[in-house]
Amino acid sequence: MTDRSDRRMMRGMATTHTTSAPTTSAYTAKFLDGPLEGKTLRRSYGEATAPAGRLEIPAAREGTRYLYLLAGALEHDEGAGALPTAAAYRYLRVSAD
Repeated sequence: MTDRSDRRMMRGMATTHTTSAPTTSAYTAKFLDGPLEGKTLRRSYGEATAPAGRLEIPAAREGTRYLYLLAGALEHDEGAGALPTAAAYRYLRVSAD
């Protein structure tokens, strides 16, 4: 191909980048302390537009849950859209029914 034909082919190509629409439907919850320290959990956004402020994770004993609160540390991967791809959580307490 000549340089001239390369330019003709490139004129017909187009790339579209949309930055306002979210391209991720889930995020990774990272547990900073407590019983789940160092563990991660994949969470769906569902209808939400931000990571959940509070997570209740089932514990080993039936009827108990670990309560974690959003720590405010959010991570964004390049090209993943406006929504965070990861969020940090801090342990609050264990809850029982």
